[in-house]
Amino acid sequence: MTISAKKKFAIALSTLSLSLTITSCGAGLNAPTSKIRQVTDGAEADAGTIKVRHIMVVAQADGSGTLVGSIVNSAGESDAIEVIGINYQVATYAGKKNLDVNSPVNFAGASANAQVSVPTLGAPIGSNVVVEIRFAKAGSVKVNALVRERSGELADVGGEIVAPSASPSPTATK
Repeated sequence: MTISAKKKFAIALSTLSLSLTITSCGAGLNAPTSKIRQVTDGAEADAGTIKVRHIMVVAQADGSGTLVGSIVNSAGESDAIEVIGINYQVATYAGKKNLDVNSPVNFAGASANAQVSVPTLGAPIGSNVVVEIRFAKAGSVKVNALVRERSGELADVGGEIVAPSASPSPTATK
């Protein structure tokens, strides 16, 4: 029994159509998998020209949680952080709140100029919690932030805010 050329062509066309449909390649340029950009554990969001980057929460030994990440304002005018909530709790905020143009607010690390924490995180390591940030002018953003363990590169997260070293004051000459 031989298969005619028409049947061979129809089988090949059906196989190609099914393979594109089954593998989701048929979604084209708008496929959800083509829009993934995140390359770190930290979540990202934008509130207009304000960029919220590398947001995650580090679980502390006492059950509290500390925010990690950065916020940068790339607009032509300054804005301010009004309030931050972690896991539906208003967080304690210390440090820089003004979002001057291209002057980042960093929540952890050697360049930290602000600290945000909640006394009771209420979420296990490896889960996600909602972090909501409200700005004076740009509105608000919500991200699902990963809860990480305080170890490795995050071993020092949760201590006191380290203020940037002040430049020496000029000495008077006589």
